Amino acid sequence: LVQIIVILGISLIFLKDSLPSIPYVALILFVSASMFTFLGMVIGYIFNSEETAVLASFSMGSLFLFVSGVILPLEGLSPLVRMLAAFNPFVITENLLRSVFIFGTALQESWFSLVLLIVYTVILFVVIWIIESVLHKHLVRRFMRHHHYAHRQNDKKNKNEA
Repeated sequence: LVQIIVILGISLIFLKDSLPSIPYVALILFVSASMFTFLGMVIGYIFNSEETAVLASFSMGSLFLFVSGVILPLEGLSPLVRMLAAFNPFVITENLLRSVFIFGTALQESWFSLVLLIVYTVILFVVIWIIESVLHKHLVRRFMRHHHYAHRQNDKKNKNEA
C-alpha cells in the first residue's frame, strides 16, 4: 500500500492532468499487487525449499513477462497464444492501467478486466486459505503429539498395550 502511494504521488508530479483517475489507478494497483503477492505465496507453499520456490517464481514471472507483449509483440504471436495472453495478469493490469491512467477511459468500460483480476485474487486467496488450514492442522497435530505431555503419555500407554 505504501509503494502504491509513493508511485501515485510521484506520477502526480509528472502527470498533473490525471488527478481524477488516481482512485481508479490505486484500485487497479492494489488488486494486481494483491494478486501477485498471493501468487507468490501459493508458489511458496507448493515447494519445499526456498531455492525451488524462487526458481518457480522466476520461471512464472518470466513466462508471464514473455507472453505479455513487453518482449515480443502480441500481434506477432499465434492466435491461440494471443488468446491465452489476454488472460495473463500482466496483460490485464497493463491494459487496465493504460486505458484508465493514460487514455482517461472510465473504469466502467473496462469492468470485465478488473473483475477478472479480482477473481484471480479471490481464487488465489481461497487456495492460500485452504493450504494454510490444512498445513496448520497437520503442524498443530504434529506439535501436540511430540511436545504435549498428555499426548506423550497416551502414546506410551498405547505402545505398551500393543
